[in-house]
Amino acid sequence: MATILDLSRSDKNLLSFMKGITAAGMEDDLKAAGPFTLLAPVNLAFARLTNGDQLDNLIKQGNQRLRAILSLHILKGKIMKKDFRPGLKMQSLGGQDIFITSRQGEIFINEARILSKDRQGSNGVLHSIDCINLPAVVK
Repeated sequence: MATILDLSRSDKNLLSFMKGITAAGMEDDLKAAGPFTLLAPVNLAFARLTNGDQLDNLIKQGNQRLRAILSLHILKGKIMKKDFRPGLKMQSLGGQDIFITSRQGEIFINEARILSKDRQGSNGVLHSIDCINLPAVVK
């Protein structure tokens, strides 16, 4: 079975996310046994970044801020969409709090809406999301 990293690589909508993962040196982290839950922002989410946070600028600046942003999109454990309940607070791999809410019947993780869900790999589960959650401590 493919890993969540393999699933991400094979999805053309996650090319920007994978470019960031590679530049931040996080590929080995996502090859580990896990399990992990990956909340992968789609390409359009990266295109909406402003104020110097565009992906190419983040890559040029080095790994610290890029890793902080991408770590906010990785959770320990295998969390299926049905497990994300409004009012739930979780902690990302980067140590930031993630808040689960619901609006009009849809689940949001911070401000990100889940687009595709529950794509299972050998070391976890992949969900794609529609925006990037920026860590509060490095905004």
